[in-house]
Amino acid sequence: MAVARSMMFQYHAICRSRITASIIASLRRKSCSVPTESYSTRTVSSKGIKSSFHSTAPKCFDYHIAAAFSSKRQKFCPKTNVFTFNPLITYSDSRQRSLQSAAGQDAFFVAKSVACGATAVGVNQEANAIPGVGGYDDVGIDSSQFSQGLCQSIAQCAEKAHGTHLDPVSLMGDGYRRILEESVIPGGASTACVGLFQNTGNLSVANLGDSGFIIIRRGKVLYASSPQTHSFNCPLQLAMVPKSLWIRTRRFGGDPMIDSPDDAFISSHAVQNGDVVLFATDGVWDNLTNQEILRIVSKEMINAGAWFVDEGGIRPSKADSEATGPGFSAVIANMVVSSAKIASLNSKLDGPFAKEVQRLYPNENYRGGKVDDICVVTTIVQCI
Repeated sequence: MAVARSMMFQYHAICRSRITASIIASLRRKSCSVPTESYSTRTVSSKGIKSSFHSTAPKCFDYHIAAAFSSKRQKFCPKTNVFTFNPLITYSDSRQRSLQSAAGQDAFFVAKSVACGATAVGVNQEANAIPGVGGYDDVGIDSSQFSQGLCQSIAQCAEKAHGTHLDPVSLMGDGYRRILEESVIPGGASTACVGLFQNTGNLSVANLGDSGFIIIRRGKVLYASSPQTHSFNCPLQLAMVPKSLWIRTRRFGGDPMIDSPDDAFISSHAVQNGDVVLFATDGVWDNLTNQEILRIVSKEMINAGAWFVDEGGIRPSKADSEATGPGFSAVIANMVVSSAKIASLNSKLDGPFAKEVQRLYPNENYRGGKVDDICVVTTIVQCI
């Protein structure tokens, strides 16, 4: 029996090693490569709205970016649970890494790629589902180490990128490959939503899993990403699976879920002055609808004078308006996180997650919000 167990362990270890090596090799082949399909000609459609890089937008844009976050185990503090991006400070020297623990098992990053003239942003959230086992937490693995480590790795890859071409899928793949090769983190899984803002007004996004983003323009939802899932509440995910979990899942006749950056949904958008772009983890989407987020953003933008209302509808203020500065991005991020936090703790008002549970599982008595970690990165677009 002992010999059989030893042989079984060796077999699964070899399988795991080969699969991990295969993932790394695949990612390495695509590292820093320029896609054969040019992003400048790629057009995608979502809910009838088309967007592409071809645009008559002004030549130069600036992006005011801030993040807010709240762990499900702590109260939300708007004064401390916030980060405002300064493009003159590198990721390694900024406060981002020290603030990650306050985001629970969620994570975020903002990094400037000087060589490519782009600003990379992203949010990750732990994905904690293993067939036949439960979750990484159930076997003593803190999955937040993976989600936060992945964010750090992607940010560092963005800052160190060479050449003039950079795309979000390669960036996600480079960061993921570094995590696997370094093998410092014991294991874990995470979704990923990575965006690249070019100073020409182009935004390209790779979204894997059920984090996501929304673009709001002049009081309307221009674009809202859709979640990618294997099944309900089981998102696509990047993973680092230790040997012990390979063995445990095989005993139940399954495999750990490991998706690839190539599985991410890619979209391209031409942003305009006054646009507001929010990247967020599922702690937002499970508790707030797109229309609720729209109302929060519109109210703050109009009250601050960043947007104004006339007979033609809602319009952005002048490009040099103080209301579009980096401090105001933090205000909007705080308001969205605060609203999502309140909704998550409301046991009487059903949120999007509760309504989906009721639709799929009518016999389940699930009511109210969904308590979860929450993370938001807000970008206000400004034409220089």
